[in-house]
Order: sequence, then structure tokens, then C-alpha cells
Amino acid sequence: SLSSSCAAEMSGCRGFKGNTGSNVEEVFRDTFEPPSGGDGWTAGAAVSGTAPEASVSSEALEVGRHSLKVRLAGPGEGVLRDLHSAASGGPGLLTAGSTYVISFNAKGIVGSRISVLFKNGIFEERLGELALAPEWDHFELGPTTLGHQISLTDLRDIKLVVRNAATSGSALITFFVDDVTLKRVQDTLYLVNHSWFIPDS
Repeated sequence: SLSSSCAAEMSGCRGFKGNTGSNVEEVFRDTFEPPSGGDGWTAGAAVSGTAPEASVSSEALEVGRHSLKVRLAGPGEGVLRDLHSAASGGPGLLTAGSTYVISFNAKGIVGSRISVLFKNGIFEERLGELALAPEWDHFELGPTTLGHQISLTDLRDIKLVVRNAATSGSALITFFVDDVTLKRVQDTLYLVNHSWFIPDS
């Protein structure tokens, strides 16, 4: 069958690129380097009501560079970033119906998990979830098409969220993220193996 994404249970699902499949546009990137790195990121509380601490850190893959440190994030808590082109009131960076992928470096406490998503009020569009390790690793999540779950009434209100993936309990985690790159991709179609047939002429 034809779709814009693959369900987890769909083994044999593959992505096929059309004429514009190599059309990739970078819409947002933050390397957390001075003077403006880390601007626009804020800590957000979800369950406990106490927001974690978020700050630019000298912890990084390369000596002399920086990352974003999120300290003492409880279940559902983390950091968020407005996705519009100005500090306030600018046009949204996202487009309704477009497909997005995100890449970044991350590390954290063994056994901790973080989730990455778009959020608009109570509506969420998940890019993915992953387990962290004490050493830096590179991750790529998506693709996710904006508009399946999220409210599109005002694209300027959509936020990028990186948070503790736990939904209950009292454990607090500390993690680092770096080189966050969000891209818009076009015309990648997903087919389940042997489910698409071309009739004889």
C-alpha cells in the first residue's frame, strides 16, 4: 500500500523517491556556539511542574565547542524551541503537509530515553524516541509529515520539543544535545513490499 510514512509493524516497508525526492531544505539548525547558539530554547515542565535546567555547556564532541545541557528533567520534561523565523511574531518555519527529518548528537545517563516531537498546545507529532549512552552518538529521526495529528491553525505556535521520554515515575535525567538540524524533504513515498501491483495492459 502507498503512504507517506511506515508504521512500526510494517516489515518490508521501503521509501522510494520521486522526481523531487532529493529536494532537501534545511529549515533550522543550532550548533549552540556563541554568540547566538542556544537562543530561543526554554525549559518546560510537564508532570512534576518543576522545569529542568537548560544551559549552553562546554561539553561537546570537539574541544572548545558547545552543546545544550538539560539537567534534572523529570518524566515528560525537557526543552522546547519556537519554530518561527524571528524572536517574536515572525512567519512559521514549518509548512502544513510537509515532511520533516531531524538529526543531532546526544548523550546522557545509561538507560535514559528522550523523545523528539513537534507540539502545538495539546497536539503532538512525534519524530521519534531513542535511548542514550554516556558517549556522544549521532541520531536521525523521522520522517514525519506535519498535519497527521497536530493542529495547524497557526504554524507559528508549533514548537520543537526534546524531552524525557518517561511518562511516570520520579527519576530525573540529565542529557546533552548538539548540532540540531531540521530538514524538510519532498516526495518520498513508502510502499509495503509486494503490496503494490501494476495491472497488465
